[in-house]
Amino acid sequence: MDAFLFGRKYLNSEGLAPSLPATVRIKSVSVEILQDGSKLAVEVEDTKGRFAGKVILNATNRQALVAALGRETDGWIGKEVGLRVEPVLFKGAQVQALRFFAA
Repeated sequence: MDAFLFGRKYLNSEGLAPSLPATVRIKSVSVEILQDGSKLAVEVEDTKGRFAGKVILNATNRQALVAALGRETDGWIGKEVGLRVEPVLFKGAQVQALRFFAA
């Protein structure tokens, strides 16, 4: 298991990149209170058992999950989706980001 996975409240691309792409199962959906407001989060587990944890959903990932699984988050529990790392532009710089996709 990657050392970057320990001590973090939420999963991110830095620690997961070696394990991705992966198929993950959604265990729960919750609202997380962050400094910049409330955000939807999904708790996922890798179907191969390599990692598990919460991912805060940005607009892109929320839209991807809605497109794959529907608007009602109660229906997401137990469903499998893909998770990968993609390069994106963020505040003018290219960074690695987690992206959900239909499995």
